[in-house]
Amino acid sequence: MAGAQLRRAITLVENETGDRVESARLVEQMTTSEGSALVYVVETDQRAYWVVEDDAGEDVYPRREYRSADAALDAHVETTAP
Repeated sequence: MAGAQLRRAITLVENETGDRVESARLVEQMTTSEGSALVYVVETDQRAYWVVEDDAGEDVYPRREYRSADAALDAHVETTAP
């Protein structure tokens, strides 16, 4: 299961950026009263990105704009909140 989620994060970055992914890894896994969230760091040949995945969906956040996994997760929660 974790391998499939990592592959999905890689594919999401490749599709959104057009860049080739060079490395990816899970950096944070959280479980809260509102569900669970995974944060990956995905590095391409051009840039690095956070990929946040939770029950509300998944999205890509440039690492240069969000300095930490927590910052990317906070942005994701704000944009996906009902």
